[in-house]
Amino acid sequence: MAAEMSWVKYFEDLCRTGPPWMDYSNDRVQVQTLGTAIEMSGHVVGRRCLDVGCGQGQLVRMLLGLGARDVVGVDHAAEHIGRLVAQYPEASWHAGDISSESFRAQLGSFDLIYLLEVLQYLPVPEIFDGLWAMLAPGGRILATFPNEDCPITKRTVQRFDGRYVPPPIQPLLAWARCAPGLETFGVRGFDFESDQRLAPYALSSWTRDGHWAGKLPNRLQFVIQKQPIDAR
Repeated sequence: MAAEMSWVKYFEDLCRTGPPWMDYSNDRVQVQTLGTAIEMSGHVVGRRCLDVGCGQGQLVRMLLGLGARDVVGVDHAAEHIGRLVAQYPEASWHAGDISSESFRAQLGSFDLIYLLEVLQYLPVPEIFDGLWAMLAPGGRILATFPNEDCPITKRTVQRFDGRYVPPPIQPLLAWARCAPGLETFGVRGFDFESDQRLAPYALSSWTRDGHWAGKLPNRLQFVIQKQPIDAR
């Protein structure tokens, strides 16, 4: 509980006084990360979306602008959620713990569920059981998170005294292979470009085994899709 409250305070402070790109290294990294999430959303128009760990709400507002029917942003940082409610009433904002079954039950079901830079604070793969139950037929879960094997990530783990715990990819992929009603899934890596004038990251090909040739990715993107009703 103490570790959980320390993260709440950390992100409350970051939302109040930090840069718009939160705990990404810079705004270009944040933009590319958000962009790849939008890229892999498939259809957005008319869909109900959930952004877990919504931070300052950029993704929520992007999804609304792209025509989503309803977008819900959730975060532990209750003080900041209160500010978002006042600033952007067109979206739905909720403070709470997505690990809580009772909190998830209040939110309903979704066509798209986003977890960008939050899996290092959640139990993985266990949290995906609850999220999968919230996902409507034909829906997708999209997650981006640090690669635990990357040297840059290892330094961050040390800086936060082990409280920052990027999930290992293999248990998540093992969970995906057994997900009921699975349509498809995949993972790809984000590796820093040597020349970042155009974009900070180069993206790998999609894979289902989580193995990488050459330099280890800095971040991983995981996408999993549930079968539509007519496919069953």
